[in-house]
Amino acid sequence: MITNDDDHPRNHAVLNWGSGWRFSPVYDLVPTNRVAHDERHLSLDVGSHGRVASRESILSRCEMFRLSAERASAILESVETAVRRWQVFFKRAGVTDTDLTQLVGAFLYPGYAREGFDRR
Repeated sequence: MITNDDDHPRNHAVLNWGSGWRFSPVYDLVPTNRVAHDERHLSLDVGSHGRVASRESILSRCEMFRLSAERASAILESVETAVRRWQVFFKRAGVTDTDLTQLVGAFLYPGYAREGFDRR
């Protein structure tokens, strides 16, 4: 949901909080506005579309994480809601309006919601 030029395997972690392994909270994101609107790639395969950063690809393999399609979709909707408010959080942190304008394309790029990708 956030175009991150610093995406690499060491930015993905799991933690054991006593009740089992869980993905860690997000960290080390470097939002970057990209020119391409149709497709962005991650450092790791996330679903049936390989490294394509799309909602469809993420949901395609939710059972690997012991999530039903309904639960995985609800999680994504919750994260999407937070990401849509990125400007509020950035403004609170003192990011200028000029910088906000330059970063708009880094969040929820148009291809994220596109369906029907070919596996690459």
